[in-house]
Amino acid sequence: MSVLRLVLLTLVLALTGSFLAGCGSAGGGGGQDVNALLSETFGKNKPIRSGKLVLSLNVDAQGLPSLKGPLAIKVAGPFQGQGAGNVPKFDLALDLNSGGSAMQAGAVSTGDKGFLRLQGRSYQLSDALFKRLEASRKQVTASKGKDQGTSLKALGIDPRGWLKDAKEQGVETLSGVQVIHVSAGIDVPRFVADLATLLTKAGKLGVTGGSSQVPSTLTPAQRDKIVKSVKTAAVDVWTGKDDKALRRIAMHVTFDVPADARPKGSPAQKGTLRFDLAIAELNRPQAIGAPANPRPLSELTAALGQVLGSAQGSTQPQASGSSKYQQCLSAAGTDIAKAQQCAGLLGR
Repeated sequence: MSVLRLVLLTLVLALTGSFLAGCGSAGGGGGQDVNALLSETFGKNKPIRSGKLVLSLNVDAQGLPSLKGPLAIKVAGPFQGQGAGNVPKFDLALDLNSGGSAMQAGAVSTGDKGFLRLQGRSYQLSDALFKRLEASRKQVTASKGKDQGTSLKALGIDPRGWLKDAKEQGVETLSGVQVIHVSAGIDVPRFVADLATLLTKAGKLGVTGGSSQVPSTLTPAQRDKIVKSVKTAAVDVWTGKDDKALRRIAMHVTFDVPADARPKGSPAQKGTLRFDLAIAELNRPQAIGAPANPRPLSELTAALGQVLGSAQGSTQPQASGSSKYQQCLSAAGTDIAKAQQCAGLLGR
């Protein structure tokens, strides 16, 4: 795994987790200093029951062999919790733009049925597969213990340990709610150390799904390379004025991979990363239903092959790696976990 991929992965995982850790903290009064405000925001948890999520990731970099142009990812949609151990309801849309290619996908859960979307068409998971996913979620919930929830706090990590030089920027309005805006820097070594812990514990809980693209930990050498690659890192936090519940977190990072951390003779690898995660209508009920006219999941394999071929932008015969990928997808059938593992064959 490249140093840059580790940089991007750890930043995204950390910010997503810190958002979940902060939403819904216990309420508090005003007039407190900024450090006390952040401690309350990232302090005692209560569950995120529902809302409308918007997550975006934008990368603009040069010299990266795996990134031919700007990368933009957006995930958005409503979600509704169903209680501990139960599959939540959600309707999340994914928009991906990379190297001039675009893809639209998504996932829907009604709590008892599951669906996937690709390029505007819906595919229904079999009842057997959905029940396996539900059983897996219950196992993860049981392993975390009662009342911990999905958060950095549940994994033993505290975002306050790597936020530094925080400054209050005033009261603003976000999605109709008054929020306090706080800006801060990031202590990168402590940030990366926490991420090593997060990756280790997330792997034990099955969050990473055993994917070869997600490391189970970060070695000391990898941590050092990430720290040296990140040149600047700033974060903005918006927390509810009344309830001190985190409504939005955004990060801006610049990176420049050192010459000794990239292949010999390779060009400079540097750029910027912007990550933004927000939730509106926090803990308000969300209406989520099944998509109209879904197709059998078995048809999704063929659709994926068409999308991949289109993204490659070539009518020439595919490389042996692509052929192996198609064979792997066919063998996986409706087993989503096995299908995900086939991704490692692309580009070989």
